[in-house]
Formats: sequence, C-alpha cells, structure tokens
Amino acid sequence: MVVISGIIEFRNVSYSKNNSMILENISFSLKKNKYNVIIGKNGSGKSTILKLIVGLEKISGGQIFIDNEELVYKRDELYKIRKKTGIVFQESNEHIIGETVAESLIFGMENNRIPLEKMKENMAKYVKLFKLENIIDKKTVNLSGGEKQKVALAGAVITEPDIILLDEVTEMWDKATKEKMNGIIEKFLEDGKNSSFGNSQSRRNKKK
Repeated sequence: MVVISGIIEFRNVSYSKNNSMILENISFSLKKNKYNVIIGKNGSGKSTILKLIVGLEKISGGQIFIDNEELVYKRDELYKIRKKTGIVFQESNEHIIGETVAESLIFGMENNRIPLEKMKENMAKYVKLFKLENIIDKKTVNLSGGEKQKVALAGAVITEPDIILLDEVTEMWDKATKEKMNGIIEKFLEDGKNSSFGNSQSRRNKKK
C-alpha cells in the first residue's frame, strides 16, 4: 500500500533536458489546505516543478503523486489532473485566451465542461471578487501587465480547482493588490483547496 502524506508528493524525481540535469533526485510533499512556497534562485527549477505537476513536462525518473494517484502520461489521466488544477506562470499572456477579458474567463470554464448555469454563477462571483467590472469587456491586448496577471489568476480560480499553482504572478502588483490577491487565495484554503507557489523571493509579509 502506498501512503501519501500530502496532496502532492515528489519521490526521488529527476528531470533532464537537452542532456542537462535540471532536477536530480528531489523529494517533497505539499500539504493539503496549506500555503506552500517553493523558494529558489532564478533558473533553479521552480517553474519546471510546476510544469511537472500538471504533466506539461515529463520526469526522467522517480514518481509524482497527486491526490494519492501516481501521475501517468496518458491523455485522459492528464486531463483529470489539469481539470482540478489552476496554474498561472509569470508570463500571463500564456493564460489569456480570448479577445476580451470575459471571453478569456469563459474559455477555461468551457474547457472544463462546466454547466452553463454554473458558469454564469462563477462569472458573477469572480468578476466581483477580483474587481474586474471595469475591464470585463476590455480587449486583452489593451490590458496592462498588472491587469493581465489579475485576469490570468481569475481565470485559474474561476473553475474552482482543488489545487492552485502560481509562479511569481504578483511581481507587477502594488502592495494593496498583492494583499487583496493573497486574501483570495486564503479564502480558497478555507474552502479546502490547496495552494502551492513557485517564487524566487521569500514572502516576508505572508503567513505560512
């Protein structure tokens, strides 16, 4: 029997690319209902870890477990993992799909096959929560960097995933906006969600 201590666990995971070892024999567990922070220098593999969790990159060795199930690289299995995971990388343009903010938010819910009535409910809830009312019909190409990051984060949580993975997404926000977004993530923890972050800098003002 396999006993998993957290919602995400890496066991002796290694990852190499272009004959270069990026991660070698790493093991850790990210606990459920916790604000997990992965800290490291630029280029140390933080973003790679997040990609490995959702199967965007394939490990060279070891095992990854999500919700007590070993990650396997089959289309249907990867879809299940990605459906319950919201992920935002530092480059927010990768996550904004749609001509307008509204279209971008709807895309993620349609992709997760969320029923129409639930989609309407979530749109109303998260547009208000993220204070997107003034830009909801704005074309995404006209968004500022900070607005793009906010829309990308809203798009990640609007599907109400079990796991949220964020990779240095707060860099373009002022202090007030950072505190607001951290409050939203904390609400997810209260609702039984799990958040893990990849960040190169320590969050001195954030409760762990």
